[in-house]
Amino acid sequence: MRHMEAYVGSHKPFNYGFNKQESEHQEQIKNPIMKYAAKIMLSDANLLKRR
Repeated sequence: MRHMEAYVGSHKPFNYGFNKQESEHQEQIKNPIMKYAAKIMLSDANLLKRR
């Protein structure tokens, strides 16, 4: 990607918004994955949905 060739980044630390505790961190990652998976499986574009 051409726009990334000129990117130099930032020197300040980036806050991802995840909790520091490992158990809560895993839940924060798992929840959006489950939501996306459900949307994909239930989508009308899913040809295998009716099987």
